[in-house]
Order: sequence, then structure tokens, then C-alpha cells
Amino acid sequence: MQISLSKPAKKDARKKQREEQERLFQVICREIDPSVEFEYRFHPHRKWRFDGAWLAYQVAVEIDGGYFVGGRHSRGTGQINDNEKINVAQSLGWRVYRFTPQQVKSGYFFKSMVEVMHGREVPGLKE
Repeated sequence: MQISLSKPAKKDARKKQREEQERLFQVICREIDPSVEFEYRFHPHRKWRFDGAWLAYQVAVEIDGGYFVGGRHSRGTGQINDNEKINVAQSLGWRVYRFTPQQVKSGYFFKSMVEVMHGREVPGLKE
């Protein structure tokens, strides 16, 4: 027997999942380096924010969700806006790394950012 959730129930389940992913992301970021700032506004005039930023290193991370469900990061306008944000950030000296929620959960995000913070190459997914 298959049980179908109503739209409000699905929305609540997605919200709970996002909140759990956010908590996991924050715990992992603090483990990488406790000086992390969340939702850091890096530009003086635009409302752009990084999901996480280590100011002393000028290193930032963005977690891009919705790739497989037609979310904002996978649509044309969203991709164009993300590109502009990342390009401007890099022109200001930021090193910006992008990950998916799945990469946070799998441990790849942690492994990669530890390498970044130690000045080493980010491992490939197959390593």
C-alpha cells in the first residue's frame, strides 16, 4: 500500500529536511574551523550572501540544492545570477567552493574543505 502525502505534509517534510541539512552543514563547518560565519554578506552594495565564509582565509562555500527537481540553481536565471555572484566574489579575492547537499551528507564537503584550509588540492569525487 502506498500512502500519498498532501501538499502541506510534503512541504513540511521538505522544510524539516532542509533544516536538518542546514544543522549538519553548520556542525561540519564549525568542525572545519570554528571561525566560520554563516549567511555572510560579502558585498557592500548587493545583498549577496555566502552560505558559509571563513573571513581570515577569504574562503567561502555555497550549497546548491534543487538540481534534480528544477530548483533555483538549475534554472537559467538562477544559474546566471549565481555566476554573477561568484564572479564578483572572486574578483574581490574570495575563493568560493560549491557543493550539493548530497556532498555535505556524504563527507565529501568536509574532506574537501579540510584540504582547502591546509592549502592542498581538493580531492576528486572518485578518490
